[in-house]
Amino acid sequence: MPPLPTIADVFRIVLPWSTFAGITPRNVFNVRCTDTSDVTEIAQQIGGVFTASGPNCFNVMNSNFHFIDINITPLDGATASSDVRLEAEVAGVADSEILPAVATLVKFKTAQRGPRGRGRMYVGPCCENNVVNGSVSPANLLAMGNSWTAFIEDLLLGSPSIEFGVASYLHSDFHPLTSVLVEQVLGTQRRRQGQLR
Repeated sequence: MPPLPTIADVFRIVLPWSTFAGITPRNVFNVRCTDTSDVTEIAQQIGGVFTASGPNCFNVMNSNFHFIDINITPLDGATASSDVRLEAEVAGVADSEILPAVATLVKFKTAQRGPRGRGRMYVGPCCENNVVNGSVSPANLLAMGNSWTAFIEDLLLGSPSIEFGVASYLHSDFHPLTSVLVEQVLGTQRRRQGQLR
């Protein structure tokens, strides 16, 4: 992985999911917060909004996947990362067998053209009951899209106000989100399948 860039008021967030059935997912995204630089405040706000507004952000994941800490790194070029314990655990929702290499692809778009302004997250592994012919089931797709939209909007409206976006590590800049799209066709995460070997 390339070295972390220096971008003022931007924080790298890692969701360190628990291990289940030999798979240990990690989700990474970036946010900007000009209200505070207190990593505990920012992490607690993110965790609280996931619990209140985004319970279906991870509805395709087995309920045995969960996290109670958030890893947060200020991209200030100096401060080390911190693990912040949340007030409430965030967990998957589904209850059927997992498909190790299959994930739901969530795409993040900004006003910046090209790869510099696009991001993505592989949410999964998905469970068998949430998949229909290689796609996310319509009910899960709708709930997941609504939940991600609510999560991003409520982060911005919260206190502190947190802006979800895409950080370009190559160009050392940050672009706020303009839209989020949950893909119906499933994506693959071969690294997760490789964890079973």
